[in-house]
Amino acid sequence: MKLCEQITQDGLWTRLEHIAIHTVTAGSIAAMGYYRDAWGRQKALSDQGKNPSTVADLEATSTIIQTCDSMISPVADSLFCGLSYFGEETVCRDHLKAHLSGDLMRRLHGTERFFAGTSNTIRIIFDGIDGTSNFSRGLPLFCTALAILIDEQVRVSAVYDPIHHEVCSAILSGSHECPEEQVSASRWQVASGNRLDLVRASKSDAPKLLDRSAVGVHLTRSNRVKLKDFVGAGNSPSGDSMLERLATATGGVYCLNSGIVAMREVAKGTLGGFVNITTYPWDIAAGEVLVRACGGKVTTFEGSPIRYLSPLPTSVVAAQGHLHSQILDVLSGANAPIE
Repeated sequence: MKLCEQITQDGLWTRLEHIAIHTVTAGSIAAMGYYRDAWGRQKALSDQGKNPSTVADLEATSTIIQTCDSMISPVADSLFCGLSYFGEETVCRDHLKAHLSGDLMRRLHGTERFFAGTSNTIRIIFDGIDGTSNFSRGLPLFCTALAILIDEQVRVSAVYDPIHHEVCSAILSGSHECPEEQVSASRWQVASGNRLDLVRASKSDAPKLLDRSAVGVHLTRSNRVKLKDFVGAGNSPSGDSMLERLATATGGVYCLNSGIVAMREVAKGTLGGFVNITTYPWDIAAGEVLVRACGGKVTTFEGSPIRYLSPLPTSVVAAQGHLHSQILDVLSGANAPIE
């Protein structure tokens, strides 16, 4: 029996969702003590790169691992399966050793070890702060995100936006062959207690045309070749770039500088799509569950599913279902008409 089938049989999907919600809330609260330098200790750990990790990222990371493990390890024990954690800051092992036990450190893996080994494992991909540069600058566009992979498939996620006190969570609880045959997703306003069924809302909203839809983009900074591919002269007959084509074909292009925030907005219907030419699993996984639960699609630029067992960064196109193929056509320079 596959692990997803055992979880369904034992009625554990909702429990996993609750664990994800509690975890991202705790992680985000740990980070917020450093927002706008509230405690006077927010700093980058390195001056290397465009978006270095900070003390707040590590505080969120250690809190996420401790909180999640305390709740999910009994689930893993009952399922007789492994348990593994992976995030942007899990490479900072020297810093995390001061906060985590030896048992937790053994469950904490870098890219190669996380994606290796048996399929009978619950894998947790998370990001303590998605939008670290926004966080560090005091811009209120960031979140804490976590996804739970079962049988190497993204199945459960939660995203907490501490500025707006909002949790979005989702479950893909269908069969191994078709996870979307059974879905749920909700938006919870923590302060008011209001809860919205995002799946029902996505079905009731009238589909928007692409030229009336806003699309989020991320301008890659760590890979100059990919950046030039996106904003430079393209290979379409007119010689324009992907960014130009998106700007003219859509109702507006927005750079939010947080992939998970953008994908959350796709799930909510605020954005018609989101495009990032190269990104990492922790910047996709939680958002993918939300988007797919709400009827959208998440693929590479080639239209292929995201491969979480590959350690390499990948491109991502997340869009409301009826817009996905149109956005792919725009990116490729195809002359397909936009309906």
